[in-house]
Amino acid sequence: MVQTHAILGNKSAETAQRTHWGRFKDRLSGYMEKNREKRLVAAMEKGNAARVLKLFEKISGENKGKAASWLVGEARFDFETTERIYGKAKEKDEFYTGLFVKAYTELDEKEKGWMWHEMSLELESMLGLARRCDVIDSALKNTARIYAAIGKVDMEVNHTKCWDAFVDIAYGKNGNSLATRMFALDALQASDYGYDKFWESIIACNGNGENHELARHGIKLLLKPDTKGSEELLLKKIDKVAERLVELSYSKDGDLNKKRMMEFIAGTLADGSEEQRLALLDALNESKKLGKGLMNPGMEAAVAKLLRSGDDAFVGGAVHFLHRMQWCPESVKKDLISLIGKRMETERIVKLLMHGRIHADEAEMIISAIFQKMKERKDVSAYARLYIFVQSLLTGENKKAGELTKIGMKRLVEKNDEFAKQMAKNMLLNAEQMLNVDEPGACSEGVKLLNVLEFTGKTEGIKKVVEKRLKERIEAMFESPEIEENVNAADILIVLSPVVDAKMIIAKIAIPELRDMAEDEGMSKENLMSIEGALHRLEKVMCDG
Repeated sequence: MVQTHAILGNKSAETAQRTHWGRFKDRLSGYMEKNREKRLVAAMEKGNAARVLKLFEKISGENKGKAASWLVGEARFDFETTERIYGKAKEKDEFYTGLFVKAYTELDEKEKGWMWHEMSLELESMLGLARRCDVIDSALKNTARIYAAIGKVDMEVNHTKCWDAFVDIAYGKNGNSLATRMFALDALQASDYGYDKFWESIIACNGNGENHELARHGIKLLLKPDTKGSEELLLKKIDKVAERLVELSYSKDGDLNKKRMMEFIAGTLADGSEEQRLALLDALNESKKLGKGLMNPGMEAAVAKLLRSGDDAFVGGAVHFLHRMQWCPESVKKDLISLIGKRMETERIVKLLMHGRIHADEAEMIISAIFQKMKERKDVSAYARLYIFVQSLLTGENKKAGELTKIGMKRLVEKNDEFAKQMAKNMLLNAEQMLNVDEPGACSEGVKLLNVLEFTGKTEGIKKVVEKRLKERIEAMFESPEIEENVNAADILIVLSPVVDAKMIIAKIAIPELRDMAEDEGMSKENLMSIEGALHRLEKVMCDG
């Protein structure tokens, strides 16, 4: 009973009253929950499925779990209760769909016929609206889900009318949107619509717009775990679906069964016909993007099989694929090395090998294979190109490639391989020539080459020769009135400083000359900035040393 002072506006009393009311509600709620639990136990003991179903909506927690277990296990349903479950299934989650399937299967044949007739009429009406007006709501989605579930447990039912409607929508015969067409495909796949000609026409349709998206969706559905026979269908149309499969391989679609798809791609590359393998290889190599998921054991085995096939088209395609993926699996390294010199691109194979773990003996095999190819070359220009390639490996930005190439050459020289010794000698001559060119870029390449050829034991002599000539060259360059000549001279000194003693020349000639030039009042702003930059670089060399 409400107190008088609360009515008169006593705030503390009003607060107390609310607190009492809250406690009362909590106690009442607890009492009602216990009461429902008693009624639930009694209903389950009597086998009253309709009563349990009614209570199921009102209970929670452990009691709800007990009721769910009983409903899907021991419960038996009459026609009226089955209709109620059907109504719930159209509005609620998949629990009710599963419960409805159980209830439906327990009906007698006559009752099943009534139930199916009711469902079919309702779905046909909804589909007619979807087909004409492009309207899809949750009721249609849920009804289609129920329809599919019943179709899987009762093979006697007639799907024809509804299937025909779904097919018309999927084809977009009434100008249906992509979303509506995809929904129709979902429903057909869920209800085991297995007419191959239909699925072939969907996944292999022409076009890059909505039809392309629909085809990709169709492929995704065919790859679901519960869809059987999909691989045969995909193989049959591989020339049309290969590109779409590759696109799906790098998509971030969480509903896609990538495991099955990757197994299909790898299996086709390993065991498909010549046309099927080529179609898939072309799609992989022409795709604008490749997913990292393609680097898996199945693909590794498939690529190894292609590399060992002896067929130039497959071998070339496999090398190109690995090159694009920047992937060099352990199991194919020796296969790749064996291909050097066999009408393959040496540069591509060697760059590819650098993506893997190369050991000293393998580095020797690589360089030995390249040298062998060079020995056999009768085309002088091709020989020269290979020679430049080896030199570029030694002096390039890829330190790993340079180190491994050096190891390979060193081991061959130590084994008194005459060709390797001659190559090293030629490269030392190249290095000396580069070091004597009045251009910083050439000098830089010469320094790199000289450093990696130290194992020959013949670089010290070259350094002495270069150092002897350096002072005369630099003095001559600094005497030039051209700003560019002076800056070049400074940069050459900087480049050569790691291999020869250039610091004396920097301190006594270069820095004083450039400082004098910087003090020229008639100097343009651009030239002044160039000289100051060179001075800064020279001073840094002096400080670092």
